Amino acid sequence: MTDLSLQEKTRAQSPAISSGKWWTSFVLLGVVLFALSDLSLRSLFQPEPTDTAYRSWIASAVADYPKSGKKPQIVILGSSLVVATVNDGDATTLGEAIDGTLHHRSITLEKAIAQATDRPVDRAPLSQSFAIGGQMASDAYAILRTLFNSDNDNLKNRFVSPKIIVWGIAPRDFMDATFTDPDTSSTVMYLDNLTANHDALGTRKPYIWRQMEYLADALFYAYGERDHFVVLQKQVVYGVLARLGLVKAEEIGTVKTPQELLRIARRELPEDNGLHQWMVKPQQQAISQFEDNSKEYSARYNPYKEKLFMMQLSYLHKFLVLSKLLGIKVVLVNMPLTQENLNLIPAGRYKMYLDAVKNLAVQNQATVLDYNDGKLFGHEFFNDPVHLNGYGSQRFFQMVGKEISKGTKFD
Repeated sequence: MTDLSLQEKTRAQSPAISSGKWWTSFVLLGVVLFALSDLSLRSLFQPEPTDTAYRSWIASAVADYPKSGKKPQIVILGSSLVVATVNDGDATTLGEAIDGTLHHRSITLEKAIAQATDRPVDRAPLSQSFAIGGQMASDAYAILRTLFNSDNDNLKNRFVSPKIIVWGIAPRDFMDATFTDPDTSSTVMYLDNLTANHDALGTRKPYIWRQMEYLADALFYAYGERDHFVVLQKQVVYGVLARLGLVKAEEIGTVKTPQELLRIARRELPEDNGLHQWMVKPQQQAISQFEDNSKEYSARYNPYKEKLFMMQLSYLHKFLVLSKLLGIKVVLVNMPLTQENLNLIPAGRYKMYLDAVKNLAVQNQATVLDYNDGKLFGHEFFNDPVHLNGYGSQRFFQMVGKEISKGTKFD
């Protein structure tokens, strides 16, 4: 009776044992197949590290940096004040509209240097603009640290340290009350993806969840390259649309959305600037209507945040120290502003800003050009209280070109 019960018990357990072995084999097979596919991707899928699915200002500027051939000897940094100067100046100099999304050099500056150094324009030093609207000192430091001081061989071979950096600065770049966290700016988040530890600023705390994500990036190639798969997906979709004749190949990436809708989208979606979205026309006559942006800058200047100001100054200091180590000459240009804009800055804060910048420049052998004396740039050179127009932009870069030609030996 006992033997019969044991036999029946064994028969009853046999299906369960077989099922368990089958699931174990199934899981092991899945692991092996995943490992093989991951290894295959590592060898077959090698995307450009700088590629991104979204055309942010920083991504566009990085993509436009020459991959080979002649490298820029001049790098331009700054906020929208400098973006406007680069774009409006060149549109006016060339006499034609330019696409602000794709334009990342100052032909006006290059021509000014050619004239000052008595050389043909085609032998003028090449410039590269990394000026981005809303750029803070922390963003500028992240650009320098990630692109021109990288341990990554791909970045090191492509991004060659310039001879000189021209950085147009203004009070807002250090005391913007609407600015929250340096780590969450679009510039820093993009550059994080180009660093081994996802830390473009070198200041992130080692939170456990971040460490787990970095470990997953390193262990699983498919996971680490997830953003580049989105790039591939968009390329395939665009290619299919072009093949089907639903969109012209030359219009891929073109944005025709009204500006008001774009502003709403930018608050909810990743920054993705389309072709022909930011067209800049040449100036052909004096500005008849002076745009008022006092509400915007009142919100930026007030309330004054001491902690933010000191933090951004610390990034300026780091920037100047690293530039000196890399053998890059830095010229800080105090951007011209109108009295209307200066009146919005809390009492005493403008002098505090300019004194602090000059002191740091002296400590690190950087040059300061102060173009905000109220005489060099009158209202006729502005589109609004802070942004220079086409004529003002030409004047600005002609002055800068003449100054930097005196103490810089270009190839």
